[in-house]
Amino acid sequence: MLASRIEEQDQQIIEAAPVVAKQQRSAVILRVALTMLQKQLLETTPKVLVGTILVLSSPVWLILLALAVGFHALSKAPENNSVEYINRETQKPEQEEIYGRFFIETLYGDGLLSKAISPLLLPALARIPLLSKMFGWMQKTALSRSNIEPFIEKYHINRDDIPKDAKFGCFNDFFERNIREGARPIAQPEDGSVAVLPADGRCLAFQDVSDVSYLPVKHQRFSVSQLLGDQKLAEQYQDGSAVIVRLAPVDYHRCHLPVTGAIVRQERIEGALYSVSPIALRKNIEILTTNQRDLTIVDTKEFGEVAVVMVGATFVGATYFDAQEGDEVKKGDKLGGFSFGGSLMVVLFKKGTIKLDDDLVRNTNGAGESGKRLETLVKMGTQMGVAIPVQGVESSRT
Repeated sequence: MLASRIEEQDQQIIEAAPVVAKQQRSAVILRVALTMLQKQLLETTPKVLVGTILVLSSPVWLILLALAVGFHALSKAPENNSVEYINRETQKPEQEEIYGRFFIETLYGDGLLSKAISPLLLPALARIPLLSKMFGWMQKTALSRSNIEPFIEKYHINRDDIPKDAKFGCFNDFFERNIREGARPIAQPEDGSVAVLPADGRCLAFQDVSDVSYLPVKHQRFSVSQLLGDQKLAEQYQDGSAVIVRLAPVDYHRCHLPVTGAIVRQERIEGALYSVSPIALRKNIEILTTNQRDLTIVDTKEFGEVAVVMVGATFVGATYFDAQEGDEVKKGDKLGGFSFGGSLMVVLFKKGTIKLDDDLVRNTNGAGESGKRLETLVKMGTQMGVAIPVQGVESSRT
């Protein structure tokens, strides 16, 4: 819509001077972008995000945001940015509607002009905590409550999953909501050899963690040592298995334990707050290892020590733990959660301790009917894999 309006207003100027000096062309782009910024933001951006932008407004920010809008409008968005996944319950492909897609494509898109503006705006959004904290604060105001019903309708949130007596004083209360009792049954709850998925979301399963580099990102590889922030610890998971669950803003955002055991280590690993949307991860897989992370190590009888990592993201106001170091836990127990924003979990198993479920691995590897490497839409508590009986699994538990 914005691109067509710009063409009507300034296409003649741009086309009439194909060899015009770069400074003049930039002036045209900036003028058009400034003119259209306010209307574009109001038409395409969630109200709460517009409010955050207005709170943070200054001449510098307005120019940067205007440039982002102008550059995005003048560059054609890639046609292959639709996100397809397999619904595990139906085994059918579905399309994901990405929350805040306009800004994500502006910051992480493949268009030439998007690449030009991203280095200016992206570092500030990802590395200045105040921005995400401010956005998180706005979700805790009573004003944000008016966004709950439109959000439920637009993204088809299953109302049956919400406790009937739930009351939400603000949008963040809704975002951090509990699930209705019984809505997420735990697979074989008394069998510690069955690991379960720790969250609702879109899942990638890698029997060999070295395969995580499957994402179409040139010259980049997933680093376990960077993810864990501890080289010695990472060596224990080299050549092991990994499961990644990406939580979109529309998902239930509590994180649960995938295994039964005792929490023997828990710590915060400081980092940036880049988006974990599939568009962003396609561009830079290292987001998984540079974003703020919360690490939990669970010592189990069946799998040895399992690493569970909660990865923060842009506009996640806070992460928190419900279970603490020293706690005895069962799979399905609450580990913690995220305040407003998309986020992600990574679960690491040591080599030869788990056989991940075939359908999850098949979809990830592109061995399904479509031949595409796809995420699988999963629910917390469903089976992730089973322990491989191995003598000498390192565990302090008997």
